[in-house]
Amino acid sequence: MHRTEISVLNTDTKKNLKKKINNIEMTVNNRSGNKKVTLVNNLELYGVDVLKFSKECQHGVAASTTINDIPNAQNRQVQIQGSQVPFVYKLLTDQYKIPAKFIRGHETYIKKQKK
Repeated sequence: MHRTEISVLNTDTKKNLKKKINNIEMTVNNRSGNKKVTLVNNLELYGVDVLKFSKECQHGVAASTTINDIPNAQNRQVQIQGSQVPFVYKLLTDQYKIPAKFIRGHETYIKKQKK
């Protein structure tokens, strides 16, 4: 698991606080039969509203989305019907302007461009 460090100014003590946050993780899991779902974790750490994000995924790929509460975790997980890693990666990098180095799990699903 890779971590990113973020610097936050504490307004009470006027000191910089350094905090480590996890990268956004995308995984594709198999469900019953040949059904796949895409799971996206740690969106809220980067300021992404999961309700808005799941609605954009619903309309963008015409698939069902669910927001799951993960036990022993502060943030929620977005579950998208089907293998939607390329769409989610493009949405996060283009619309939400999150650099690719903070997103994990897209490496095997993004097609390499031909020269």
